[in-house]
Amino acid sequence: MLRTLGYTPSYMDPNFWIKDCGTQYEYIATWVDDLIHWSKNPMELIEIVEQIFPLKGTGILEYYLGGNVDRISWEKSQDGYMFALSARTYITHICEKIERMFEVELCHYGLPMEANCHPEVDESPLLPELMIPKYQMLVGCVNWVVTLGRFDVFYAVSTMVQYNTAPHEGHLAIMFHIFGYLKHYKKWRLIVDATPPVEEEYERVKHSWRALYPDAKEELPLNMPVPKGNPIHLMVYKDADGASDLVTRRLVTGVLVLANSFPVKFFSKRQATVESLMYGLELVAARIAMDILVEMRYKVRMLGVLLITPSLMYGDN
Repeated sequence: MLRTLGYTPSYMDPNFWIKDCGTQYEYIATWVDDLIHWSKNPMELIEIVEQIFPLKGTGILEYYLGGNVDRISWEKSQDGYMFALSARTYITHICEKIERMFEVELCHYGLPMEANCHPEVDESPLLPELMIPKYQMLVGCVNWVVTLGRFDVFYAVSTMVQYNTAPHEGHLAIMFHIFGYLKHYKKWRLIVDATPPVEEEYERVKHSWRALYPDAKEELPLNMPVPKGNPIHLMVYKDADGASDLVTRRLVTGVLVLANSFPVKFFSKRQATVESLMYGLELVAARIAMDILVEMRYKVRMLGVLLITPSLMYGDN
């Protein structure tokens, strides 16, 4: 039906549909029997769909796949308002479920994981076999919280998921700690800020790589749509920790990609190799960040968005 209305699946994601409307593009995101429509007049399409399929909960988006979408006043916006994304409803429901299931009260913590927390050396007893699926349920739930935008617990989640098959009692206590943090900071949200970023002023040293890479250039997709609308700037922040894992000594890479002033991609994962501090770890983190940035540049272009080049990468070394 969407094809008859002029929409086609985008190369960015087959569940993300795009339509050329002349001066701008319109988009539809589908997930099973849910859809979101981005348009200057979104209800026009909704009314057409309602003639074929019965719909409920139509209107301005407020809740989707466990995430809250709030409409707030925002001086930077031309319309005087902006949208903000949060997971407060999902966090509230899952925390209540955890407290009933485990008969515990989730306490208030200021951090998702303490700096001196090392689950890799935990020597507490293994959880009983019947408790392992419950531990895995906790990991799955907090992983969805990350998907909904709470990347502040990404590192803690990527750490605790390693113990899914053989968790200890100490690992379960850390999971309660994470959910206690989320319970008391469930209202945190991401503001969809499309204003151009303020470029930080640093002394830049220009290098010419033509001698080493004389033919290097960005390969543009041949089938990308004609860019329309306001341009956006993609920039990435990357870092790596200092071998916090006391057993494997493997480092953790953290990456955050911003489209203008809004985070659109976040990543936290252990590096596959053991590297030297302050040199190898930064190079590996930069390579991972570059791979993610290339992916995001492709996706943005395949949505018909005008991309400002070059993209900047920020790091502390």
